[in-house]
Amino acid sequence: MILMLGTRRIRESRDPEARGIDWPGTVLFTAALVSLTFGIVRGPQDGWASLRVLSLLGGTVLLLGAFVAVELRRPRPMLELSLFRYPRFIGVQLLPVATGFSFIALIVYVPIWFIVIQGRDAFTAGLAILPLTAPMLVVPLQAGRMAQHVSPGLLSGIGFLISALGAWLMMGLSADGSLWAMAIPMLLIGIGNGLPWGLMDALSVSVVPKERAGMAAGIFTTMRVAGEAIAIAAIGAVLVGLTTANLRAAAQAGSLSLPQDATAIASQIGASAGHGSSTGAGSATDGAIIELAHHAYTSAFHSIFGVLAVLSALTALVCIVTLRRPIHDAGTKPKTGLR
Repeated sequence: MILMLGTRRIRESRDPEARGIDWPGTVLFTAALVSLTFGIVRGPQDGWASLRVLSLLGGTVLLLGAFVAVELRRPRPMLELSLFRYPRFIGVQLLPVATGFSFIALIVYVPIWFIVIQGRDAFTAGLAILPLTAPMLVVPLQAGRMAQHVSPGLLSGIGFLISALGAWLMMGLSADGSLWAMAIPMLLIGIGNGLPWGLMDALSVSVVPKERAGMAAGIFTTMRVAGEAIAIAAIGAVLVGLTTANLRAAAQAGSLSLPQDATAIASQIGASAGHGSSTGAGSATDGAIIELAHHAYTSAFHSIFGVLAVLSALTALVCIVTLRRPIHDAGTKPKTGLR
């Protein structure tokens, strides 16, 4: 029924100068994204100075350079790089990347903390993050209505400030803390991210001419998927790296000998969540090492939430500065639709 009504009622937006798919640009960009993500994932395990990681990250730079060179020469590129000269367009692309770090990645890693550090079962951990996820059912709809009266950039900025406050409060989480103590910070993060979440799809097509709406939507979708993938990989890598550093420092201070490499123990903490284990550090470690590992993991979470609070606050500033005008004010220049 939706298909029948849509084909009759919805008008197709077409680019009269379209020349087919930009295969060279598509392949280069995809390869760069795969190389970057894999390099970030392998960093904590192989070492950031290892040949494989350096090759992957260096390959990412080369592939992105080749992508830019190809796109600048294409008459109808997959990604019109000239659009990135405009602050408003950059601000729109920042939104899905920012929510990837401040919301999507937390859906992955906060339940692991509940399971591994607090020893809760998977069902309880899922219920525990409802304050984080439930606002997404309500807030985006309300944000769309509020945008009729308030600048979407201002609304998005307010949302990220709320999220920054929630992330800052999450720095106080502890292994013996109650679920209710974490409910308010998670609720703030969910509400804060819900505001830009309900606005960024409309913003993504408001900054280009109508015939480029498909391109704008495609770029936005690419940034959203890439941002979420990179955010999950990056926060996971940082979490393992910080846990490793904290564990080594604690073991050295306590004159304890680790039964295996600290990186392996840190990696096992997250992996153990999938097996319902609350030890996190593995069967090869004794109680003292397990407790050290849990403290190291919790301390790493504190650091990550501190960084997320700062990043969310900076994103709020960028949103307010670059997206302060209403949607209907954008896009009057004949070539780019931006000003």
